[in-house]
Amino acid sequence: MGNIFGKKKRSRVTEQDRAVLQLKQQRDKLKQYQKKITLQLEKERQLAKQLLKDGKKES
Repeated sequence: MGNIFGKKKRSRVTEQDRAVLQLKQQRDKLKQYQKKITLQLEKERQLAKQLLKDGKKES
């Protein structure tokens, strides 16, 4: 019965593990930012096409 309430071993997070996690988080944030920028550019391209189609050129 002592095993039920015994202390569990802590998993140790090494500096390398932290560095890998940080790199993965940076990668994910960059991918999100890249997707956001790509969508914004596509939106602006569509707007530009529509304005040209309507004959309204912005200066």
